[in-house]
Amino acid sequence: MIDYDSFALYARRYVRVLFLIAVLAVVIVALMIAAGYFFPAEHITTGEREFTTDRSTVFAAITDVGNYEAWQPDIKGIQILERNPPRWKELHGKQWLEFETVRLDRPNEWVIRITPEKEYRRFLAERDSSNTSSGTKTAENQDAPFYSETDLRDDGGNASPDENGRATPGESATSIPTTRRPSDAFRAEWQVRLSETPNGTRIHIEERAHYQKTFLRVLAVLTEGRRIQNYLNDLEAYLARRNSDTAP
Repeated sequence: MIDYDSFALYARRYVRVLFLIAVLAVVIVALMIAAGYFFPAEHITTGEREFTTDRSTVFAAITDVGNYEAWQPDIKGIQILERNPPRWKELHGKQWLEFETVRLDRPNEWVIRITPEKEYRRFLAERDSSNTSSGTKTAENQDAPFYSETDLRDDGGNASPDENGRATPGESATSIPTTRRPSDAFRAEWQVRLSETPNGTRIHIEERAHYQKTFLRVLAVLTEGRRIQNYLNDLEAYLARRNSDTAP
C-alpha cells in the first residue's frame, strides 16, 4: 500500500532542493554579470613557447589554414574565402567564425582578427558583385555556402540555395550549420611573432580582445591564457608528429 504522506514529504523535499539549486544558479550568474562591470572591456593576453623546428616551417604550418582541422581538435570545419592573404571561416561547435589577415610578414609576423560585421557584409557584397560580373564562380567559392543579408539579419538562421543558387531561409544548405554573423559583442585580434633561437623558433602570441558583455569579461578572466596555451599545445604536438614522420 502506498504511503501518500511519505510520498508527499519526499516530493516536497525534492522540489525544495531543485528550487534552491535554481536560486543558487541565478545568484551565481547575477554575481558574474555584476562583477563584469568591474573588469575592463579590453583584455590583453600573451603567451610564448620555443619549438625545435626552423622558423620557416613553423610559419608555414600556422598560416596553412586549410590544414587546421588536422591539428586543432576544436575546429570542426574550415572554408577558405581567400588564400593570399588568408581569409577563412572556422566551425566551432555549431558556429562559424570569420577571420582575416591584417598584416603578413613572412616568416616573422602574422596578425589576424575576427572580421567585424560591417566589413564582413562589405566583403560579401564585393565577392558577389565580382562573381556576377564575371559570370563564373571559382571552385573555392562553389564549395563555400552563400550567405545572404537574411542570414546576417537572422543571426545565423539556416538557409538553402534556391533555383538561382541564392540562399533562402528555412533549410540548411549544407550538412553543417550555416554561419552566424560576426558579432561586435566579441572582437579579437591576434599578433603572432616568430624569432629564431639557437634551438629552433620562439613563437610569441598577443591576443587583444574586446568583450561587450560583462558576463564574457568574467569568463575571460577565469580562463585567461587558456586559448593561447591550447593553441601552442596543439601546434607543438603537430610539429612533433611531423618531425617524427620526416626523421630518417
